[in-house]
Formats: sequence, C-alpha cells, structure tokens
Amino acid sequence: FTESLSLDALPCWNDRLGTPYADKFFCRRDIQEITFSNLLTTGSPTLQGLTVTFNGHPNFNVQEQTGHANSFPRHLERNGYRSVFIRSASKYFANENRVFRNMGFSEIIGREDFYDNEALRKYIYGWGLEDRILYQQAADYIEKHRDEKLFVALLGTDTHPPTGQVHYKHLKYPPRPALNDFKQTLGRDTFEWLRAVDRMDHDVDLFIDDLEKRGLFDENTLIVVSSDHSCAVNNVTGRIPGHSRDNLGRIPLVFLSKQPLPPAPRDVMASQVDIAPSL
Repeated sequence: FTESLSLDALPCWNDRLGTPYADKFFCRRDIQEITFSNLLTTGSPTLQGLTVTFNGHPNFNVQEQTGHANSFPRHLERNGYRSVFIRSASKYFANENRVFRNMGFSEIIGREDFYDNEALRKYIYGWGLEDRILYQQAADYIEKHRDEKLFVALLGTDTHPPTGQVHYKHLKYPPRPALNDFKQTLGRDTFEWLRAVDRMDHDVDLFIDDLEKRGLFDENTLIVVSSDHSCAVNNVTGRIPGHSRDNLGRIPLVFLSKQPLPPAPRDVMASQVDIAPSL
C-alpha cells in the first residue's frame, strides 16, 4: 500500500498536470495498461481504508465489534498462511497492533521494531522509517520466510499529507528538474508532496526489482499495489489542477504476476470493497 495516493496525483491519470514524473512504476506504459482506473476509496483515513480493504465490507466500524470473522487474513490463516503487517510508522498508532491482530495478522512490525536495530535509526524520522529502507526490510523478511505460505501487507509513509517526506536525509534520488516548475505554479508545499510521490514511485520500482533479483517474484507470487485511501482535500491537493475535491477519490490498483491473470475490464467502477473478493 502506498500512503494517501490518488490517481489524480499521477500525470498519466491527470492530463492537467502536464509535467511527466512517477514514470519508474505507476506511469510506466506497461503498468498503466494493467491499472484499474476507476477504483474508489471507501474508507478514510488509513485504518478505516485498510479495514474495508481487508474485510470487503463498507462499514469499517462494525468489523472490529464482530471480530473480523470473514477478513482476508482470516481466510488465509485457515488455509495455512502466515499474515504479516509491516509499516514504517508506529504499530501502536490508532491501536493498529490490536486491530490488525484481531483481523488475523499473526505479526505486526512497525517503527518501534526498526528502532531496535541501531543501523536503521538514522532512517527513522517524521512519520517513520523511509519507504526505501522499509521495502528493503520487507524483502529481507520475505526472503527469510520464502518457503512458507506468506501474505505481507506493507505500508510506507513518505507520501503522508500534507507535504510528504521533505528531507530524505540519507538517500539519493535522480534529479527531476521538471518538477521544480510546480514550486512556482503550485507553491512549495504542493511541490514537496508531488516530489514525494515521484520518489515513492522510484522506490516501489526498486523494491519490485529487488524481489526479482532475489528470486522472490516467481510464479507462486502475486504482488498487489494499491493505496490505503486517496489523498483527502487539503491545502496541498486543493492546488493541484484536476485533482478530485472528493475525499473518497480514485486510487490505483495493480496486480502483478508471472502467471496470466483473468481478463477484467479495468475502467469499471469499483471500490476498496471489491479488492479482497477479487483476490
């Protein structure tokens, strides 16, 4: 899951943005062709959006009260899978450590666990561990458990509103001079967030390439790329031309597999309610 990513924040899905970016993954031609382009947010913010996604039900409040009996992780658990939730922010935020365990996740890994590793501490600031390092840690975990039936839900925070990650203290990214135009036309805060989107896109591509190189993306692997919810209306998104003024806007959904997947209309109206049943 990418944090707070609306399709309208990507130039390939919002022709009013003009400046090309996020083309390492989301706006790559082959990824555009398999992206569901009309899938809407059902729950917001993060915990509510993920609860809808994992339960396939629009009422996120009732799920906790009734024990998530039919959640996707519970179905996997009954079929011998280990389900793990890995996130860069605190696992205690909004009681997520308890809620996700109730949902069927056997392990929740968060900021506190990464902080125990002294080598990772310099990458932890703001909302949490930088996305690129989070993805590396996730790949290490998957490699360690490669012979198990495994479901890993992964959530970074580099694109968290309102401005996303700004400093990137220890990581280098390719220069994107075209993005500087946004600083003049849309303002500094909006520029910072769109730059964070571009850098997250870069890191997602690195992550999938890393899985491939380690032999972890094979015919027995399905990668699902989506968002916890769309980016809500705020002082940043309000400046982006063509960006939805709807708090329940469109989010990306991409299925990646080495096997042929069933054909499906990718422009049909759908929502987070449909993700778990589709899986």
